[in-house]
Order: sequence, then C-alpha cells, then structure tokens
Amino acid sequence: MKSYLYSGKGGGKRKVLSDILKELAEHIPETVIFGGMPREFSLGNARGFSSDIDLVSLHDDLELEGLISKFLPVKNKFGGYRFSAGGWYFDLWSLKNTWAVKQGLVEASGFSDLLKTTFFDIDAVAFHISDKSLLCAELHRNAAERRVLGMNLKKNPQPAAMARRAINMALMNGLALSRELATFVSENIRESRDDVVVQAVVSSIRRELKSRSDFIRPSVQSDMW
Repeated sequence: MKSYLYSGKGGGKRKVLSDILKELAEHIPETVIFGGMPREFSLGNARGFSSDIDLVSLHDDLELEGLISKFLPVKNKFGGYRFSAGGWYFDLWSLKNTWAVKQGLVEASGFSDLLKTTFFDIDAVAFHISDKSLLCAELHRNAAERRVLGMNLKKNPQPAAMARRAINMALMNGLALSRELATFVSENIRESRDDVVVQAVVSSIRRELKSRSDFIRPSVQSDMW
C-alpha cells in the first residue's frame, strides 16, 4: 500500500488520495486505514479499488470532531464520522467507539487490539497513515496466502448480512471458506426466492459440508436447476 499511495505514480484519484492522507496525518496522526482498502490490496485488487475508506483513530471523539472540522464531518449511523474530500468518501471512528470495543468483546488500547475486532480473518489488517506501516495479524496472512476466508471475532450484530458478505467475497475473489465460516453461512443466511444465485451457492455449501473437507469452495452450480 505504501508504494501505491506514496510513490508519486498513477496521478488522478491516487494522487488526490495521497495528498488527503498526508493532510489527515497532520491532523490525526494516530490513525489507520482499516477494513476494505487494505484487504482488497492484499487480495490483489488495488487497481480497481474505489470504495469508501474506513479510518480508525486513537484520538477520542471530542478530539476528532475538532481535528477534522475542516472536512465538515457528519455523524454516521454507526457512531463514526463521515466526510468527503477530493472525490473520496471516508468513515472515521475512534478506536474506543468501534462496535466490538464498545460491546466489551475486545479490550483495546492500541491498533494491535483493533485487529482482533474483525469478523473475517482477512480483514485483520491496517495501514498507519503517519509512519506508513502495515499492521497485520498472522491469521490475515494465512487467509491471504491460502485464499481461504475464515472467522476472527465470531460475535456480530448482523449475522445474516455477514453470511451474505462471505458469499460475495468468496465468489468475487475466488476464495474458499473455512469449514467454520461455511457452517455459519449455512445457519445464518436469509435466502430469497428471487435470488437464485444465492440459493445455488448455499445449496453447494451445504452439500460440501457433508464431506470431510476442511475448506468449502462455494459454487453457483447447483443440482437445484
């Protein structure tokens, strides 16, 4: 990520993002990029990344609101701050206000603890915007290298949504599911009669779970057709 963001190559939105991150590092130095962006980079999807960027900071809420006031942030529905700059959208949370920490599921005092809060193992990675270093848990490395999506923190307020995300991530990136995650998907997915693709994938997962395989590879092929 460091070379992508700060090499000076690429121009366009990449250069704009680099400049924004440098400015943010001046205002909120103890902050990391978390979630989708570092995950997608680790999966080889850097060139196509254009989604919102999640930030987590060690600064508390009162500090953050003042430090990023020039970006005109507004509170998002999850308790963080949302703002836009240079065509990019950002969601920013204080570490203390991330869901798992607020629920008492993870005791967090630093960014190494933040890596314990993700539902998916492959999301346990962050990029520090000041010292430009990558922080990643061992289970993230294993997931990225083996191309197997698994679970990290199993508690989540939206199990049905996470089950669907697991299917989408697996299909879009050619990932297998750990047996544990495949079982979670089977038990928590909400199937719609109108969504024949999801029905087919869930059918393939449940069929594969009957085997002894440690890894389940979702498929859109199904014996239901």
